[in-house]
Amino acid sequence: MKSSPLAPPVANGFLAALSDRLGLGFAMGRYAAMERTIHETIRSGRFQSPEAFLAAVEHDQKLLHELIETIVVPETHFFRHPQHFAFLRDRVLPEIAGSGRPMRLWSAGCSTGEEPYSLAILLHQMGLSSRVAIYATDVCRPALERARKGIYRSWSLRGVEE
Repeated sequence: MKSSPLAPPVANGFLAALSDRLGLGFAMGRYAAMERTIHETIRSGRFQSPEAFLAAVEHDQKLLHELIETIVVPETHFFRHPQHFAFLRDRVLPEIAGSGRPMRLWSAGCSTGEEPYSLAILLHQMGLSSRVAIYATDVCRPALERARKGIYRSWSLRGVEE
């Protein structure tokens, strides 16, 4: 059964909650996922209407994170986008390293951690690992917990040369 689109004030309320409280913006493709999640939550009987769900999300941080965890797609792997790592290796990191200052790198939206670990590997290969702090953040708490554990399956290594 296809659900009707969310009323614009309700849709805008959910988007504002995600943006204002978490700094998360949505491309139209993810908007559909958000709308689908809202309708599934209503059908599950947890809330009577999208408006009631929105009111709860606006006041309950845990519920907001539950919503996020159903919308975000934790897709990543080691050295994803190799051209970006090559640019860091060849242009950015040597310039920063030449300054002699400590380096601080931030992997925002790190998902399950493959990107910050890839940065750590790259820095180790360049002999710079003792001069850097890597910060990794994500809005999805279960993804961050997986990142903290640092245990990966072979799928996370796809595309990595041996």
